[in-house]
Amino acid sequence: MALAIRLFTPEDYGTVADVAMAAFPGTPVSAEELRYQDEHRGPGYKLQRWVVEADGHVVACAEYDQSAYRYHPRKFIVAVWVHPNHQGRGIGSALHNHLFEALQPFDPLSLECTTREDLPQGIRFIEHRGFKEGMRSWESHLDLSAFNPAPLVDLTGAVAPAGVEIRSLRTLESGPDRDHMLFELASEIRLDVPNVASLTPLNFEHWAANALHSPWSLPDGFMVATCGGRYIGLSYLTADPDGGPLRTRLTGVRRDYRHLGIALALKVRALAWAKAAGYSAVVTHNASINEPMLALNRQLGFVRKAGFIEYWKVLKTE
Repeated sequence: MALAIRLFTPEDYGTVADVAMAAFPGTPVSAEELRYQDEHRGPGYKLQRWVVEADGHVVACAEYDQSAYRYHPRKFIVAVWVHPNHQGRGIGSALHNHLFEALQPFDPLSLECTTREDLPQGIRFIEHRGFKEGMRSWESHLDLSAFNPAPLVDLTGAVAPAGVEIRSLRTLESGPDRDHMLFELASEIRLDVPNVASLTPLNFEHWAANALHSPWSLPDGFMVATCGGRYIGLSYLTADPDGGPLRTRLTGVRRDYRHLGIALALKVRALAWAKAAGYSAVVTHNASINEPMLALNRQLGFVRKAGFIEYWKVLKTE
């Protein structure tokens, strides 16, 4: 079997998505979403991707990337995916070595990667190369056919403070002020999302392209809590490019409005809309140390599935 590592081209989006899905089953990866993310990256973030061909067919891929949320010019996210039919043949090791060599001109400080706790071969591969576990996050699913929002709507109406109104993105006034107000709100909320790495400021254009204006944005499933004209909380869903479960993105409330039932009210409104719109399920991810949000999701009926493990490898101190 003849193997060749070559640079990724735009014609590879489909095969890369197929390989990633096969290697990471159950995790939504689509050619359309990969392409959109590549085309709407924040300025300055480094990205390079390779594929491995075996007898003319793409059987593996690898990439280095940089996070818009935890950006550092010398810190990278790395990924290696090998189709299950071709694992155990040294392809992953060859790609790992290729990645490492390609990163050397940037003098990297650290590398980050992720696998799932139900993929033991991925855990062995990562830990054998000196990566250490940093944080776990839980994936949880809600079956909307069994979800009854009526009593929760009554509950949230009773606990939410007077003067707080929940509206969808579609019903909010449009225009640059709205988008910048939402960006400012999201920027504040995310600072309190549990994370073991230091967060960096968001880029407005990058955030808006992904949160508000992507092909999978759902203006009717993007809920915003307002009080006296001020945006105080949000919770929003996005569609899956391949028609799978909806995905819950950021949910949160400003610090001075917390513990008032607003986050619960936001999520209930979003889920009630999803059920009424005919969607079958919703998926969410939360850090294992984010007990308040995990408890809220349990209250709503979410069932925990496989956990994701984030690994870090420190190469040198800054």
